[in-house]
Amino acid sequence: MLIRILGAQWLATAIFGLVSFVLSVFVGRVLGPEKYGAYVNAISLGSLMAILIDGGFGKILMREAVSTTEDFISCGDNLHGAAYGHALLVVGSLCLFILLFNEPARLPILLATVGAFGMVTLGQFSLSILRGQGHMVHDAGLVIANRLLTAACIIVVLLLGADDPWKILAAQGIGAGVFVVYAMRLHSVRPHFTFPASLYRAMLPLFWLDLATVVYFRSDNLLMLLLNIPKADIGCYGIAFRLMETILLFVNPVGVLLFRGFRLHDKAHLLPLSKLVRPVLSAGLVGCFVTSFCYMFADALIPALFGPAFTPASSILKVLSLSLIFSLANVVLIQAALAWNMEKVCMIAATVVAVVSVLSNYLLLPVYGVVVAGWMALITQMVLSLSLIGGLFWISPTKRQKP
Repeated sequence: MLIRILGAQWLATAIFGLVSFVLSVFVGRVLGPEKYGAYVNAISLGSLMAILIDGGFGKILMREAVSTTEDFISCGDNLHGAAYGHALLVVGSLCLFILLFNEPARLPILLATVGAFGMVTLGQFSLSILRGQGHMVHDAGLVIANRLLTAACIIVVLLLGADDPWKILAAQGIGAGVFVVYAMRLHSVRPHFTFPASLYRAMLPLFWLDLATVVYFRSDNLLMLLLNIPKADIGCYGIAFRLMETILLFVNPVGVLLFRGFRLHDKAHLLPLSKLVRPVLSAGLVGCFVTSFCYMFADALIPALFGPAFTPASSILKVLSLSLIFSLANVVLIQAALAWNMEKVCMIAATVVAVVSVLSNYLLLPVYGVVVAGWMALITQMVLSLSLIGGLFWISPTKRQKP
């Protein structure tokens, strides 16, 4: 069963990653370094918007599908509908804000970004429930279908001559929207627009965790734009960053299985923290292997795939790959903390890392250029590892909130 589940999930991840990789090459060649830099900035901004749109519901839906927490028993089946209602209200509010307070020239890319990430987030709600329920093979099939659908829409607009980032994002939003219609029929869900105050109080740590995570993971891209870093440099950094994201995609299925395992086998709150040592060390070793691969092949791989204009991305990728040693280990630590209802540990750790990331990049990017963002990614992941380990061992198993 485990082999079947992991096989299906890794197949979905491989197809997802391959499609994303091919799209990155295709889009990078069509847009060029400067426009690709604008595209990366839009994605970074969209990631922040997605946190508001999600509101913490994604993690809650998956966790409650595994086993119900006392704070959410009263919500019952309305939790999924409340997630849709919250997301739609936030998307509408963001669109209204953009229309009222932005220059006309920026409206297309901003509205397309909200639409694309809004639809993607709505689709993820249904996938979160399937993962929590253990329907990993079904989830894998839907992930493949969703990615192929959005990719087909993007390729169509590129073949039709689209050369602006907003057109690519709009195409992605259309594909994701079709998937949302199917997902709503799959779970027979309708949006609910009543939100008890207790619901948001319980979800605030998870919302803050998602926000802080995106800030430390994406702030470098946004700061490059604000600090007037050359667009070509941003584009090269964006290529290296997207390759790192593709690598991290393969960790997601293992993270979900770890989450379910930690939560299902710790109902008595007696799972010793020493059980984390082996998976954490194993994850770090995998990170070392991937880093070695990047150092050996980045110089030849980047120019061959993206063209000579993106050659500087090779050195950036080498630096960014070092952070994988710690970021993969952090996946294990974060999943354990979330499974054990210790999201406040993750929230505090991610907040510390976000502050470190923003301040250091703000001070160092104008002096040393985009390569410093790669080194800061390594440092922030190290700080996150230390913060998570300290938090997990400080809060003993007897102090955990009961699921």
